[in-house]
Amino acid sequence: MHVHEVFVVHDDAEWKRALVTRLTQRHESQFDVPWAVEDAPPDYIDAMLKAIVGIELRITSIQAKRKLSQNRSPEDIAGTISGLSAVGGPSAEVAKAMRSGF
Repeated sequence: MHVHEVFVVHDDAEWKRALVTRLTQRHESQFDVPWAVEDAPPDYIDAMLKAIVGIELRITSIQAKRKLSQNRSPEDIAGTISGLSAVGGPSAEVAKAMRSGF
């Protein structure tokens, strides 16, 4: 797989504050009493944000190939399809792709 992206550097305090707030909400939400950025003194958060350099990866394209046992014998492919179908869920979707001829 090849991923092409553009790196964007963010020094803007509000961009960084929004990102840190989202990350904090995401990772603190598992706790009964989650911590929030607003729980810290504003001066402290402002000082910490100055030490952060925000890096954003903007993905511009993804190139990928899938390998679904094309190099195997018809018997092996049939066995794989059967096994994946029996598992169900996402595995059954792979079996379906294999059945359709890749």
